[in-house]
Amino acid sequence: MIEKEKYTELVERIIESPSFGHSNTYANLLRYLVDASLEGEIPKEVTIASQIFGIQDIRSDNTKVRVYIYNLRKKIKKYYETEGTEETIKLTIPTGGYAVLFEENKDDEKPLKSFKQRKVVGSVIGLLALIAITIYYQKSNSSSENTSYPIWTSFFASNKQNALVIGDLFIYKELDSATQTERTIRDVDINSASEFLAVRKTNQNTLPYSFLIRGSVEWVKSITHLFREFNEYFSIKFMTELNPKDLQDQNIVYVGMLKNAGFFRNYFNNSRFSYNEAESPSTIYYLDDDDKTHAYSPIGKAEEYHTDYGFVAKFPGPNNNEILLLGGIWDTGASQSLKNFTDEKLMREIEAGLIEKFGYIPPYFEILFEVNGINRTQLNTKMLHAHVIEESQSVWDVHE
Repeated sequence: MIEKEKYTELVERIIESPSFGHSNTYANLLRYLVDASLEGEIPKEVTIASQIFGIQDIRSDNTKVRVYIYNLRKKIKKYYETEGTEETIKLTIPTGGYAVLFEENKDDEKPLKSFKQRKVVGSVIGLLALIAITIYYQKSNSSSENTSYPIWTSFFASNKQNALVIGDLFIYKELDSATQTERTIRDVDINSASEFLAVRKTNQNTLPYSFLIRGSVEWVKSITHLFREFNEYFSIKFMTELNPKDLQDQNIVYVGMLKNAGFFRNYFNNSRFSYNEAESPSTIYYLDDDDKTHAYSPIGKAEEYHTDYGFVAKFPGPNNNEILLLGGIWDTGASQSLKNFTDEKLMREIEAGLIEKFGYIPPYFEILFEVNGINRTQLNTKMLHAHVIEESQSVWDVHE
């Protein structure tokens, strides 16, 4: 009873804090989740929708609960970063469910520093980190001596140059001969040079351009951080500019939506997976060991809570080079695929998953991930399927 009182008092402090925002809906939601969890019940989405939002048919609005839970987690996190730094009990709602967990600090004599103290300490740490980074990059020895990423080893050990290839989108300008006006067009069915040339044959008054999606800046940033850690360099190219001959001399890392992957889409010709971009939305199919086909298509709207799918394949190139395909049906899946292989914590989790499944980390593999997100921001991911690609396997044909 005493423990329950401690937890409910904590909940009320969180609700009354400025960080929480004085919202009755979020307050009722948190109280409901806590009460259910303390009673040993697992809060269900359909019950939350009914009790808190008055939704009787969860299918009529199946994103509202998840959006509110996502925002509730952010409110709780903000509380512990500001007013709640001295709390001795940590309240969390782990992703993947709606149960509330309480964790007590084992060392109550050393409470967390106040918010102002943490800001000062953070500034000092930041300065020291900057100095450390400066010294680090002035040293001739690479940190790769101390850190090992098996998935990237072949890229860093190769004597070939590395290239980051970004999946860009085709747009084109078209001249209306009747009105003599120009209009810019984005046709979702045109995602490669060959597809554009097919249109050009029927309409000579078109000029091709390309543009990058919003996540491209973060993609370059993530790869830069990883490669600099190993004192490695790479060039940047757009998929619309890449020539199959480029594959002879470079290791390639492709990042982008699968529909913008150009000739890399031919990878699926010899894979357990197949990709159909003609469907709406596009779909990835998987053939399991029992010859049963599973279909995976994005659910929801990219600007709201949604589910996307990321696809990753590492396979040997045509000239003793390495190719890593980091894609997604939408850009959420593409961004998470890259994050899974540049964030150390996530990489270690994937390595552990591969070891658990295969007993080792295969040099070449293909993986399908499920990705949940809001407004193209990834929230969480899980590995659905993984397969080993043998070095001797005929993987693909680069011709379109």
